[in-house]
Amino acid sequence: IVSQNYYSSDEIDKKNVQYGVIDGFVKSLWDKFSEFMTPEITKEFENTLNGDFEGIGAVINKHELGIIVDRVLKWSPALQNGILKWDIVVEANGIDLKELSSNEAVNHIKWPAGTKVTLKIIRSWESDFLIKEIQRDKIKIPSVDTLDMKDEEIGYITLNMFWENTSREFLEMLNSFQDDKIKWIIVDLRDNGWGYLNSAVEILSYFIENNKPLVTTKYKDSILNNTYYSENN
Repeated sequence: IVSQNYYSSDEIDKKNVQYGVIDGFVKSLWDKFSEFMTPEITKEFENTLNGDFEGIGAVINKHELGIIVDRVLKWSPALQNGILKWDIVVEANGIDLKELSSNEAVNHIKWPAGTKVTLKIIRSWESDFLIKEIQRDKIKIPSVDTLDMKDEEIGYITLNMFWENTSREFLEMLNSFQDDKIKWIIVDLRDNGWGYLNSAVEILSYFIENNKPLVTTKYKDSILNNTYYSENN
């Protein structure tokens, strides 16, 4: 109907129309965990999982008024400019985020380093909107980090993300403890955002004997269910 009757049908970008139809269909599910991503957005998402991204350093979720801050990353421009968890961002550079998906909203906030974005924020205990101008930066966050404990027998490892190389970095830190007097290890998962399931499975495998079930992903068609087991002991 559009191709036949739309006045400027010769100007239609068929791929954009197809993406728009699919995006609208997925949005109609009203499921915040289901989202259509174009190839371009998918590439950006994968870059994020590899620890290579630019922006303000805040993890967000969709909110009926825009987007809501789920966590603020350490050493990030967002943290330095006073962005807090539960802040609701309703505008970015004057663009209303209410009707946008989370990925669409993020595209107005991140990229590239050195540029600035002005956010209009609702904070529950403030009587008026907050306006924050933030300069974007290259976000460099180690997926694995440590700190010295007062007790020499305790080792501490914090996991910020389950990135592609997190398992290898985690193992290197574990091995470094073997030369010390470490008897106990604290693995701190507070504020861990997200990442690759395989990376989490590999890390669990360092502590659990081989071939023990760790997690099962379930599908509507139970034949597709997949159980991940510990490996390499």
